[in-house]
Amino acid sequence: MSDDEGISIYDEVEIEDMTFDEAMGVYQFPCPCGDKFQITLEDLLDEQDIAVCPSCSLMIRVIFDLDDLPKPPTSGTSGGQAWHNSRPSAVSTTPSEELEASIQLDTGKSATTSGILDNPIFATPSNQCEQQPYLGLLPSFQRQAGP
Repeated sequence: MSDDEGISIYDEVEIEDMTFDEAMGVYQFPCPCGDKFQITLEDLLDEQDIAVCPSCSLMIRVIFDLDDLPKPPTSGTSGGQAWHNSRPSAVSTTPSEELEASIQLDTGKSATTSGILDNPIFATPSNQCEQQPYLGLLPSFQRQAGP
């Protein structure tokens, strides 16, 4: 199927062993990291056979027969276009986050000046960032913390 000799594949999985989410059009399989490998039905129909985990760098090869795949829904404005537009993106963002990201590209501001790091997902507790003197190499009579 795919011509990807340089890619490191974690495992090969039969499509019958994967679960299919009809609402998202995605096949999923558990990853050792706790997340799930994902590959869209559209990718499989395009004869792509590599499923990736969105949380780590692992990839699996999906073993399948093209003739056995379900066909994408054809209801909508332009055939499969409605289904194609509903595909999940690799990164979910809100419109305000997308706007802020585009502003950052235009203005050159960093994540720290635009407030992104105020989000608890990206924030590091202050006690992990404090500089602590390393006293391990001093003789024991000189080991005194602080100035």
